[in-house]
Amino acid sequence: MQAMYFQSVFRREGSQRGYAFDAAYKEVFDAAMALPNRPIYLVDGTSPAYVHAYWYATVEGRNRAELIHMEVGIRPPMGALVISSEANCANCQVIKRSGDYILYDHLARSDTNRDDLSRQHATTQVAPEVFDAMRPFLRELYGNPSSAHEFGRRTRAALEHARAQVAELLRAGDSSEIVFTSGDQNPITGRLAVFSSRTLRASYHHDARRA
Repeated sequence: MQAMYFQSVFRREGSQRGYAFDAAYKEVFDAAMALPNRPIYLVDGTSPAYVHAYWYATVEGRNRAELIHMEVGIRPPMGALVISSEANCANCQVIKRSGDYILYDHLARSDTNRDDLSRQHATTQVAPEVFDAMRPFLRELYGNPSSAHEFGRRTRAALEHARAQVAELLRAGDSSEIVFTSGDQNPITGRLAVFSSRTLRASYHHDARRA
């Protein structure tokens, strides 16, 4: 009897209570799936709405690897297709709104905007693939690579592996020639000159190089 009562009430009142089921999300999800852009980035606003995308993808037999949930504070790359529960989006072109959800294109900024270039030289957002690669070293393998204990040696091994990869990419003769710094200031002040007379640099520099 309880099941029959529920079905009766649901069929009568369900269409008026879409907010309770976040029914509006399905509209932006379907609109995103109809577009060729992949992957689709999921950004949370006031609620963890990304779970709806994984639910619908599972039910419909879609590839969930095409959905990337962005961590809080991490923005999707420029040009990305985004489903979000944010009230509004910055630097975007809204494709569809449905209830509390929006589907938008995260627009690429003009390469000719020198003010934007100066900001990117100072601080650039982390690309999702870089964040994923670095995640273990932010949570589990955060040991000091200069330490002698096992925890530090594991981090050191990962650091040396990264150094070897960069050396191979740059065709450096010896991976020890690769020096990692914390940002622009160290190489700007000339520390790399101690190791090599060849330095890669951009044609446009941040004002810090004048110091």
